[in-house]
Amino acid sequence: MQHNQTIDNAVAAVTFEDESVPGRDGKPIRVRVYRSGAVSRSAPLVLHLHGGSFVAGSLDNGRVVSMLLSQAGAVVASVDYPLAPRHPFPQALELAFDVLTFIARGQAKWAGR
Repeated sequence: MQHNQTIDNAVAAVTFEDESVPGRDGKPIRVRVYRSGAVSRSAPLVLHLHGGSFVAGSLDNGRVVSMLLSQAGAVVASVDYPLAPRHPFPQALELAFDVLTFIARGQAKWAGR
C-alpha cells in the first residue's frame, strides 16, 4: 500500500511515502521515507527508529523528528520495527539492520543521488 502525504510549514514542504523493503525472513518491512523540497543531490540518508524502547510506539510517533531531519536537508527512512514482547530483543535491531543494508545498497535511489 502506497501512502503519500505532504506537510507544509514555513520552513519547507515535507513529503512522505510508505514503502517496503525485503526482510531476512522474506516478509516486507514497512519504511516511511521523508523528503523535503530542499533535498540536494548530496542529501544525507538517515535511518530513523522511533522512540518507545522497542516495546511501544509507531511510525507516527517518529514523525516530528523525521520531519525536522528532512527539513534540514536529509532523506529519512523511518522503520516500522516489530515490538517486544511479541518480538523479543534483538529482533527489532536485526530488522533495522536489514533495512539499513538494503537502503545503503540502493543509496542513489533512496537519497536521490
